[in-house]
Amino acid sequence: MLLEERNSVQAPTGHPLPSRGPGDGADTLSLLRSFAGHDLAFTACNEVDAHDTRAAQRARPAPHSRELLRELAARRVPLTVVSDRSGRAVELFLRHNQLIEHVHEPVYGRSADLFEMMPRPGLLLKALGNLEAPASECVLIASTTAEQEAARAIGLPFIGYAPTNTTRRHLRAANGDVRLISSLAPLVDAVRSR
Repeated sequence: MLLEERNSVQAPTGHPLPSRGPGDGADTLSLLRSFAGHDLAFTACNEVDAHDTRAAQRARPAPHSRELLRELAARRVPLTVVSDRSGRAVELFLRHNQLIEHVHEPVYGRSADLFEMMPRPGLLLKALGNLEAPASECVLIASTTAEQEAARAIGLPFIGYAPTNTTRRHLRAANGDVRLISSLAPLVDAVRSR
């Protein structure tokens, strides 16, 4: 039903998704985007939120993310988390992994309006407003083309975290000039050297 390569700008149109067959690279955010404006959107959100909440209890942070958050917080750099996932699931993940103390609250999770998912920049704008910072003075570190497109739409510098070849290929295809890193370690080193 879903394609990993689906254009995230076209995703919330409500049109049926093309399929390559059983090997489609489906993910829950693409699924939700496809339900935007549909009668089953609320039900789909509840199911995905329940799935994400269960997953948040088992998920582990990306390598070096703990060090990066700790180093930035030690330098009083305000940090916030913005996600198309359920805010409750993201906050649970951060608490479960003892990362929440490094993050400027609140955590910005997906709204009930699926049309507002990234690449629409509403969540990013809300977070920037709470931080009282212009986009040009911040950076978004993320790994999806939807996040990349949302950041570009508001002039928010973007660093693509691409630990896999597939992620790297998708981000590069969306923007050939995107800054990509395969590990957060260089960012940790850069912060420590300041």
